[in-house]
Amino acid sequence: MIKLAEQKYFNTLKSNAYSQDQEKSISVETALLIVLEVFPYFQLIIPIFGFIGFIGNVITFLQPELRTNTCAIYILCSSCIDILRLAVTIFPVYFEIKTGYIPPWKYSSILCKIYYFSYGFLPHLAINLWRSSCLYHAKRM
Repeated sequence: MIKLAEQKYFNTLKSNAYSQDQEKSISVETALLIVLEVFPYFQLIIPIFGFIGFIGNVITFLQPELRTNTCAIYILCSSCIDILRLAVTIFPVYFEIKTGYIPPWKYSSILCKIYYFSYGFLPHLAINLWRSSCLYHAKRM
């Protein structure tokens, strides 16, 4: 009698767990829809917001009273490098997905090396410029 009750309880738990797994999981078709239809537009939205932020930084840091501030110049240079990085790394991926355009660095060994060097170097350069601006600002205080 106890074994029968345990078996019914186990079967109930098993069926509840199975129905909950079905509710929580997404289908393969939904995952493919997200990857193929939504992700390319997400890759376009990020550079658009980055470009808007870049324009705001240029307007802000090129004000006459900030042109002589070294910290503002470091941050402006970092912003320029970030927009260059967006143009070099994210836009070509978007165009390759949407139009089938194959960038030239996929054909040339030298251009491929330059591309991957910039892919790793530009973010570190921007971070180092921000760090330099913070250190300069802390040194002045």
